[in-house]
Amino acid sequence: MPHRMTRRALGAGGVLLALALTAGCGSSATPSSTSTSPSVTTTTGADEGQGDENGVEVHDVWVKATEGEMTGVFGIIHNHAATDVTVTSATSPLTTRVELHEVVMVDGAMKMQPKAGGFMLPAKGSHELAPGHDHIMLMGLSAPLKTGTTVEVTLHMSDGKAVTFTAPVRPAAAGNESYQPSPTMSGM
Repeated sequence: MPHRMTRRALGAGGVLLALALTAGCGSSATPSSTSTSPSVTTTTGADEGQGDENGVEVHDVWVKATEGEMTGVFGIIHNHAATDVTVTSATSPLTTRVELHEVVMVDGAMKMQPKAGGFMLPAKGSHELAPGHDHIMLMGLSAPLKTGTTVEVTLHMSDGKAVTFTAPVRPAAAGNESYQPSPTMSGM
């Protein structure tokens, strides 16, 4: 029993130290509480890992500041599980339309489009979301996203689980690809 208590105390101390370091570095992440739902994990801090240590975790996440109606979410999604899993969709309370995107060459120009099949996360592997590459697209934003604010996003997995994270909004010059909607989206 004393061994377990020591590990818990050290774990709690590590969390407090990480929060203090995050605050000292000027992070604008807004603390959030842990959900009681077994399929959704919400954690605090955008620079530390967010998610389930036995499943999917996101880290180094951020959202591009925008005055427009669309923006991208970037970072690293890591799968700690021993089996592959796919991110099949994402949601955010800021908009009713979120898409998983890829950037491809179309008619000699880089275009972003919905990624058929989602983002496959290999067992014990990761998938990077970056400007000019795979990313999460928030579409139809009702208000500008200003630097220093945060955005909540939930990733939905092929195994029925979900991971919710909070990402800071920051400026970025990259990611000016044009949008290539899929044929199935014409009625949206």
